[in-house]
This record gives sequence, C-alpha cells and structure tokens, in this order.
Amino acid sequence: MNRLKYLETLYSFSSQFKLKLAIPMEIELYTSEGCANCRKVKKILPKILPEFGLNYENSVIERDVSNTEVLADLIMLDTEIIPTIHFRNAILTGDQATNEETLRTFLAANIKKINNCFVG
Repeated sequence: MNRLKYLETLYSFSSQFKLKLAIPMEIELYTSEGCANCRKVKKILPKILPEFGLNYENSVIERDVSNTEVLADLIMLDTEIIPTIHFRNAILTGDQATNEETLRTFLAANIKKINNCFVG
C-alpha cells in the first residue's frame, strides 16, 4: 500500500471511530498530619473516584507539606492552603476540597477537558 492510500485509510478509520486515549490521571493531594480537613478529603476521594473510573491508590499522590520541597511546590501553585487538590493545572483548596459535591464537579470538569482534547 502506498503512503497516500495508507493515510487515506487511516483518516477514514479515525473519522468513523472516536478513540479515547489512556492517559494517567494523577491527582496531587497536599496535606499535613494534623489537618482535620485533610483527613476528610482522604475519606471523600476514595468514595467518589470510582465514579470516574479511577481509584485512590493508583490516582492520588499524597504530598505532606511538612517536607520543605513539597511546601515549595504548593507555594508554586500560588497557595499555602491545605488541603489542596492539584489536578491537571487546576486546584481546589480548603473547605471547597472537603465539599463532596464541589469536589465531584471539579473532577468531572477537569476529566471532561482531558477527554475533549482527545475525542473529537
């Protein structure tokens, strides 16, 4: 098959089928040991992540701000509030992160943005 015929076939296939790409869904959770709201988020996330086909163990990276490098990363996100959820260049902080419905909406909106980038 010549190159042109191959490209025409490939284009025809991609136009007929919308393909979703498997991309990692890493969620950074900035917390500290004595933070009550952080514990609350850690209980909420495992409950709602399966709604999006995700699980806590494979998707969430817990980052303890008692580590100065982690704190510096948090400050680079332009916040010092914990808990902070950082997902795909968006953040949710403090009381908003502990509100189950707000967290669900935040995740849904950012997952939709990802899917829209790859599915026409």
